[in-house]
Amino acid sequence: MAYDAHELNLVLDDGSRVNILNHGNNLEMSKDAMLLARRLKCPIWTSDGELDPSPENLEVCRKKIRQSTWWYQLGKDCITGIEKYSIVFLLAALLLSGLLLHVLWYAFLEPSWD
Repeated sequence: MAYDAHELNLVLDDGSRVNILNHGNNLEMSKDAMLLARRLKCPIWTSDGELDPSPENLEVCRKKIRQSTWWYQLGKDCITGIEKYSIVFLLAALLLSGLLLHVLWYAFLEPSWD
């Protein structure tokens, strides 16, 4: 069974890493990282760059954490797909709405004419 695993490591002055925890939930792991970084007064390194977990930057950290979640990425990918294939999406929406109207017409209105 496959599942996502996220690691939280401390990077020491000599560049070596010490694994602190592994987590299956990226959002929860990011919250733990922020709490630990605030306690240790050190930055958080992410794939997007460095975050300062100080109270002044708490909203920026929360936004970065939210943007790293899978549902945010899925929504972003859907919007990108709709923008990229807007004609195809429009035609599919028209086709489906026409089909729905056809089914509703024959299901509810046509039998009442008899």
